[in-house]
Amino acid sequence: MAQSRIIGAVDIGTNKTVAVVGEVFENGAPEILGMGVSSVAGMRKGDILDLPGVGNSVHAALAAAEKKAKTQLSDVFLAYSGPDVCGMGSTGSVNVASADNKVTYEDMRRAAVDAKSKELPGGRLYINHAVNAYRLDGETLANPLGMQGRRLEVDYWHIYGEESKIRDRISILSAYNLKVTELIFSGIAAARMAATETERRMGVLVLDIGAGCTEYVLYRAGYPCFTGVVPVGGDHMTNDLAFGLRIGTLSADKLKITHASAALEHVGKDEKVWLLGDKNVGDRPVRREAIAQILMARVNELFEIIKADLGALADPEIIPGGVVLTGGSSRLDGIDLLAGRAFKVSARCAEPTAGVSEELAGPEFAAVLGVLKLGSMERGQTASTPKRGLLGKLATFFKSES
Repeated sequence: MAQSRIIGAVDIGTNKTVAVVGEVFENGAPEILGMGVSSVAGMRKGDILDLPGVGNSVHAALAAAEKKAKTQLSDVFLAYSGPDVCGMGSTGSVNVASADNKVTYEDMRRAAVDAKSKELPGGRLYINHAVNAYRLDGETLANPLGMQGRRLEVDYWHIYGEESKIRDRISILSAYNLKVTELIFSGIAAARMAATETERRMGVLVLDIGAGCTEYVLYRAGYPCFTGVVPVGGDHMTNDLAFGLRIGTLSADKLKITHASAALEHVGKDEKVWLLGDKNVGDRPVRREAIAQILMARVNELFEIIKADLGALADPEIIPGGVVLTGGSSRLDGIDLLAGRAFKVSARCAEPTAGVSEELAGPEFAAVLGVLKLGSMERGQTASTPKRGLLGKLATFFKSES
């Protein structure tokens, strides 16, 4: 009988928390047993402003997911994002130790330790480390194991955040009697679901546009080599509409979802819609072109910020795979057209996730599904065995505090 294990994934967003429970069989993709969604009060641009309020949302989503799955989790993989997230690259290098100059696992381990040894500023903690490339005597290799050479180098991209904010997220799960097995940057998690393996190998930029933040990940040769978070998302588009059209945010959000486009080409010059949709007192018609102009300005601003962050890495020759858009705000009509123009490459919105229920297939669930997928790939990891290192230390901290 095939062995399996139960794993959980949690994504705490600006407007909602999503929890998913899956069962993982040997050499297989996780099978989703249950999911829960709960609205969030107390988050702004990816930052927690009301810890108890956010905690209630997380606990409600987890309770719903566990009830549907008819099981109880002992630990989870947690998506992490926010304006505190930063990234940096580093290189580790060692001399090949064996007498025959053949690279061993120990050589690769020592090079990785050297690359990860760079100290962070005070109050910061690592979230993820991603291998980018190996070089043996200057030659770039995917895997140098067993090859002959004298000097081994490895490039890493490191993602880190503020220690206090990381502790706050983990404390929410600790209050639910759950351990956090691993933090996973939500941008990488979403990118694993949105971009194909071929695109990642070619070189692709993935933008996960949520309500309060946009995470981006640049892939080259299959590896994430640059990441970032911009505190701009769908809520800002809604607020722009509310201010520009002098309507409430709820009406603006409904208008954005039902009638809006970010591309002028997608709306008729004289086409109009009713602002509130009920044609009662206070309602009035407005040109869809005016709506598009408001949204286009905000979306273009977002893309220009990301381009500035990327610098020379935004060169179209570096991302021949183009731009892939995911996250709930990628549903905005015409946003892919603006992305293609901004980055001067092909752009597309992510396809619905295959193999899951319709309610989970949308782009707004890409991050939590990516976390579940990456969590299921952990080798030799059981649901009851927490990982050591950063999260092991944090888990010990919370255990000692309880």
